[in-house]
Amino acid sequence: MSDLILREQLLTSFQTLKSDFMASLVDAKKLDSEFQKAQKTFAVRMESHIRQAKKRLPEENPLSRQIDGILSAISDTDKAWQANLASYDKGLSFRQDFQDSLLVFVFGKVKSGKSSLGNYIAWGHTDPSENLKSDVPNDLLPEYFTAANTNVVNGDADDEAKRRREFRVGATEATSSIQGFRLPGLTWVDSPGLHSVTDSNGKLAQEYVSHADLILYTMSSGSPGRASDLKEIRELKSKGKETLILLTGSDVNEEDWDDELGEPVSRVQMKSKETRQQQREYIAKELEGIDSNDILSNSARYAQEYLTDPKEMQNSGMVELFSRLHSISQNQGVQIKRAVPMTNFSNFLDKCRKELLPYTKLTNELDAQIAHLESSVPKVMARYTREAQKEMYAIIDDTFNTLENYRDDDEQMNKELRSARRSWDAKLQQIIGHALESGLAEISNELKHAADKTWYSASLELPNFSIEKVTEQISAGYQAGTKKRNSGWGGLGGLVAGGVAGFMLGGPAGAALGASLASGAGSMAGSAFGSDAKLKTKTIELNVGDNLESLKKQLRDNYANVVKTVIEDESKKVLINALAEMRTVTRLLATELREVNERVEALKALSLQKIIKNGV
Repeated sequence: MSDLILREQLLTSFQTLKSDFMASLVDAKKLDSEFQKAQKTFAVRMESHIRQAKKRLPEENPLSRQIDGILSAISDTDKAWQANLASYDKGLSFRQDFQDSLLVFVFGKVKSGKSSLGNYIAWGHTDPSENLKSDVPNDLLPEYFTAANTNVVNGDADDEAKRRREFRVGATEATSSIQGFRLPGLTWVDSPGLHSVTDSNGKLAQEYVSHADLILYTMSSGSPGRASDLKEIRELKSKGKETLILLTGSDVNEEDWDDELGEPVSRVQMKSKETRQQQREYIAKELEGIDSNDILSNSARYAQEYLTDPKEMQNSGMVELFSRLHSISQNQGVQIKRAVPMTNFSNFLDKCRKELLPYTKLTNELDAQIAHLESSVPKVMARYTREAQKEMYAIIDDTFNTLENYRDDDEQMNKELRSARRSWDAKLQQIIGHALESGLAEISNELKHAADKTWYSASLELPNFSIEKVTEQISAGYQAGTKKRNSGWGGLGGLVAGGVAGFMLGGPAGAALGASLASGAGSMAGSAFGSDAKLKTKTIELNVGDNLESLKKQLRDNYANVVKTVIEDESKKVLINALAEMRTVTRLLATELREVNERVEALKALSLQKIIKNGV
């Protein structure tokens, strides 16, 4: 491209710019589509995992509230994500309409020449005819739009520019709406002045200003530097946007005689260079800090008259405007703007990573809850087990105190024990149930004990009471003998037999008593009967002890073991199911979080690569 940039060359450069913008936009949309897939997959999987876990857990389980909390967090986070996605999609749509190009926003007072300037940029003519429009190639046809209309008196009608495919020129208030046109790579927006917009379109005007690559402020060369114009320019400059001031209509009509026609004619001439320079310097001085190079004098009417004359085209000031527009389209600011979709997407991913924190927080809480249950349950239940065992001991001991009356009757004793067994079993069930409920309630106030009242009857077989007995031969009469015996033999024999029997009967004291009695009996037997006399005897049973104490100990141990086993098994049954589900949820949460984070990180890395590739 030569140094002299004409309108056709500028439009060609804008077409290239559009391709660059579209490529960046397509890349961003492609990554955004990948993100939405990952986000949707994550949300669906998480909801499914939690719903299934909740379904498998009974409602009264203490972990149900935690599950509900996770479901709520997923729902809330998903809503936040969807809101951000909706906002991000709105941004993409806005860029597609107005930001996939160099955005020029034009301010100016009534009759400042901005409508004529816009028509010239769009058609190459300030007041294009239908014939001229029909000759423009399709790919260079401007697409008009109306963003908002103020409906002021004498203003342009709704969608007038869109219908007429040009800005209305010559009306008292030609531009009462925010309207514009699009050419490939260029969006040109024509607006009322800052103080001519209404509440309804003022916000939109400010939005355009914030996205504009260049703000053009037009003022008529016929009355440059009016206080109201200078005030608006200062406001625009305060926004930090690149602003170019145009002194439009920098031309005059000169009367001349046409020899061929033989009549006077009016010809358009540019104002002198000195006049134009003086106007620019005056405005720069009044604005303070404005470089006079940011003020251009031009005439679109003069440019269209001398379209084929490069020298006069340059004199018109339009070539300089074209050069500035081209330069801005290639500068770093526009490159940054071209990367805005990808930059916004990259920033959006950062937000999404932050929004994943609630998931991570809940997962950590879940792990902490499991750890707490795992460490607390054995300790708490052991304490309640000991209390339950003590209570059962007391019940058994009380019962055995009443059984003392039946120690000599093993049949009645066993009958009483069987009756006591039924009472003990009922008490055992109550004691175990209370211990489980109290222990688990201490672990979690939300727990409503739902464990089966299962206990182990097989381990509570009731042992029989038995009395330890011995047999003894006692005298049942006498049979006379035929021989006499020495009394000393009879006394000795009675002493030995009586002593052994007495010892078995009652220990040493019984042995002494037995020996005394037997000695007398032997003496009597020795003196009364002959040596061949016989003693008649019969067998009797004597109670010498029982197993009541060992039975009591055995029963205490049996019931204590049942208390311990049932409490351990039932508490584990409740918690094993809950913890298994919680561990499953935790693992699934961790897996899904890891996968979605990895996907987000990968998309983040790709977005940064694209941004760097775009030269930002």
